[in-house]
Amino acid sequence: MRTPVKLMSGKVLDVDAEAEAYLRASGLDYTIVRLGGLSDQPADGSAVLSPDINAYSQITRADMASLNVKCAEDDKTVKKTLAAYDPSRVGFLALFGHRSVPVP
Repeated sequence: MRTPVKLMSGKVLDVDAEAEAYLRASGLDYTIVRLGGLSDQPADGSAVLSPDINAYSQITRADMASLNVKCAEDDKTVKKTLAAYDPSRVGFLALFGHRSVPVP
């Protein structure tokens, strides 16, 4: 069964998965940060990086930038795939009965 995100994203998620696999196989250091969606709302600093790559929420552009800087400065994120997650923001998937995955 295809989720609402997959239905609306078409082949974009498949191409993203291919790009991630290529990067992992490259031998380069990397950090992949997945996000659910970006908003122009003011940042509130509640966004986090989750090891649960199924965590999904909208995130502000400013919070996303801050999380990317944290990744660049933290060697523990190298060769990891993380989700940018903001538990204070409810995404549009709530309309479909989807609940954001809590951060462990």
